[in-house]
Amino acid sequence: MKNKKPKIRFFNFEKDWNIKKLEDGSSKIGDGLHGTPVYSEDGEIAFINGNNLINGEITLNSNTKYVNCSQKTQADRELNLNTILMSINGTIGNLAWYREEKIMLGKSVAYINISSFDKKFVYQMLQTSRVINYFLNNLTGSTIKNLGLKTIRETPILIPCIEEQQRIGVFLKKIDETLSLHQQELEALKQTKKGFLQKMFPKEAEVIPAIRFNDFEENWETKKISEIATETFGGGTPKTAEKRFWSGDIPWIQSSDITQHKVYEVFPKKTISEEAVKSSATKLIPKDSIAVVTRVGVGKLALIEYDYSTSQDFVSLSNLKSDKWFTVYSLYRILQRELYNVQGTSIKGITKSELLEKNILLPPNNEEQVKIGEFFRQLDEVIELKEKELEALKETKKGFLQKMFV
Repeated sequence: MKNKKPKIRFFNFEKDWNIKKLEDGSSKIGDGLHGTPVYSEDGEIAFINGNNLINGEITLNSNTKYVNCSQKTQADRELNLNTILMSINGTIGNLAWYREEKIMLGKSVAYINISSFDKKFVYQMLQTSRVINYFLNNLTGSTIKNLGLKTIRETPILIPCIEEQQRIGVFLKKIDETLSLHQQELEALKQTKKGFLQKMFPKEAEVIPAIRFNDFEENWETKKISEIATETFGGGTPKTAEKRFWSGDIPWIQSSDITQHKVYEVFPKKTISEEAVKSSATKLIPKDSIAVVTRVGVGKLALIEYDYSTSQDFVSLSNLKSDKWFTVYSLYRILQRELYNVQGTSIKGITKSELLEKNILLPPNNEEQVKIGEFFRQLDEVIELKEKELEALKETKKGFLQKMFV
């Protein structure tokens, strides 16, 4: 390593950084149980693996199993407030602080007990591209990749004096705290949207929603989607070998272009020509139609505000007789609810006739439809803004990691 100074430094730090190994500043580096413990329904100790380490936190979920205290190994008893946890099997490099939670480690979690280095500095250093690339270049295993303890212990690092370590660690920890706050705000907004989707549309077998704009009192009406969308369009894929088919300016949408929980602003990666439309099963679909994925990625949909074409994975609903934004959010709610109700079941798709036969509830007053559609559109814009702020902050953090470490 020729360069031993970072591009960005705090004032009064000028000396070269020193070459060390990760084990030089650690009292112990180990991993969890290589086997399966005896689970207990009334156990208080969470048995965790690498997928429980998310954004610096030990995250438990409905799949987390528990054990009794007697199952804990010597490794579990060595964890302390200077311990950093890291995923080392399958998913590599996810990190979490240990904060004296009642846990037992599985084999896909390594623990690093920091001694003479600054723990905040090490936590950030483990996220740098230099260290991550070192890990990725030294994995073992063919199907499921594994990061060995010997590799972790011998991780080559450049490290400054303890005072500079502390300054860097504290600085980046504050950015992490801001990131965490933004993430929490984003999750709160998403939960708010989920709650309004439940309460601003009537429950099953009901005709009035729990929350309603003022001055609207009429019962909602049940109609089939075929009554709402009086025109439908399928899709197709022009011959990929014909370059002239893929040199036009007609947007051609495929399932991967549509995000699971976003029903607007689709940016297709490919365009086709008018000749391609004439020579294949795809159609030119008028703007303000709703493209619904009915095959690969079933359940995704979006309102498309420009003329477009699609692959065969779609049915597009056109010539809508209800407010377009109300309709797309109502359909989104219906499809998400159906996917949730059959969770764990493989859904290969729905047919066009099945889609058109679905019932949809809507207020007879178009003004109420418009207000509901605008409400969710604006809420999604707030969510999108928060997502962009979060991504910008992540990029800022990434830039500091590149320039504050060697």
